[in-house]
Amino acid sequence: MKIKTLSLLILAFVLHWQNIKAEGDEWSNLALSADVSTSFCSSWEKLEAVNDGKVASVSMENPRTYPVYGNWNDPTNYGVTNWVQYEWPYAHQIKEISVFWFVDAGGGLSKPTETLVEYWFGSQWISLDSI
Repeated sequence: MKIKTLSLLILAFVLHWQNIKAEGDEWSNLALSADVSTSFCSSWEKLEAVNDGKVASVSMENPRTYPVYGNWNDPTNYGVTNWVQYEWPYAHQIKEISVFWFVDAGGGLSKPTETLVEYWFGSQWISLDSI
């Protein structure tokens, strides 16, 4: 399947790193070359963290030694669907997607209860499986 845009719809708060395997036997982190956008990024977090190529050794590190992406804004937005979108200038065939979820050591952030992957095909979004 040819994919130009990959979107992660996130029903929770934090996505740290995205690793995408390209066609072939060798790993290629396509996230590094993607233009990334999001529905919201907390002012104290960095959107660039979703494709900076850094992988934490643990998901709860205090104090943090690496940037993370977060989309928590305030309690009035609980239940709002947030998303992260990766876009490339040309199509790629993606074989595998890996996500590293950051969990706040203080317990304020946890893994999402539901996530899904969609890709743009022609004029519509097509849902893949949940992750």
